[in-house]
Amino acid sequence: MGWAIALHGGAGDIPLDLPPERREPREAALRHCLDIGVAALSNPINPLWTSSNLWYNSISLSLPLSLLPSI
Repeated sequence: MGWAIALHGGAGDIPLDLPPERREPREAALRHCLDIGVAALSNPINPLWTSSNLWYNSISLSLPLSLLPSI
């Protein structure tokens, strides 16, 4: 069985008439997330560990360091 990735940019879309200096960083961020997902799913590590690790890392990047649990 193969795998698939569904990727969205959150609520809304990226309008085609958005100036390139605002559109390109958004598209680059989505491409980066897609690359992370492909790399994770291509790795032979347990998929449940991979998904929870990606979730933890994405949450931890948005929190102040003082709020992160110590490992």
